[in-house]
Amino acid sequence: MLVVKNKIIEEEIISVMKEIGGRLKIDREITTESIPSFIGFTSMALITVMGLLEEKLDITIPNSCYIFVDQDFKQLSIKGAAAKLIKIAKNNGK
Repeated sequence: MLVVKNKIIEEEIISVMKEIGGRLKIDREITTESIPSFIGFTSMALITVMGLLEEKLDITIPNSCYIFVDQDFKQLSIKGAAAKLIKIAKNNGK
């Protein structure tokens, strides 16, 4: 499990989403309460976000995990995705 505060992960998700959103011309406000698929991010874009998070945070997200939905396939907010990421991510080399 990743040992870090939710706020740090939330901020990093927002930062990466803004970066990708800029490339995709998604001009929407992104907050911790935002649900990415509801503001224009496709699942392919969100997989790219997950890959960039792995690089920036030096973590591994299991291939079988999609951090933007819960076990019942309900869409998660960024806050929810950050909480899930903290539970499932592994620190690389630690």
